[in-house]
Amino acid sequence: DLEFNERAARKMQEIVSQAKMILVVTHQVDFVQKYCNRALWLDQGSLRASGSPDEVVSAYKAFIAEMPKTTKVINLSETRPQVGI
Repeated sequence: DLEFNERAARKMQEIVSQAKMILVVTHQVDFVQKYCNRALWLDQGSLRASGSPDEVVSAYKAFIAEMPKTTKVINLSETRPQVGI
């Protein structure tokens, strides 16, 4: 949530100012661009890109934009109703 992200960011800035390294694993590209000075993009365990946050996020967004858009159709008559609390 927003409050946690803000607290975490303040703490990370405090630690970084003490010349320590922090490894952040996140899917939030805005967070990466705002608080990181280097970024790595891993895809299924393989390195896809590394560099400045802006470069890596741009590469990631371009990759996502080119992915085929798929829609999954679910036939409700083929599903079993869930009963219970």
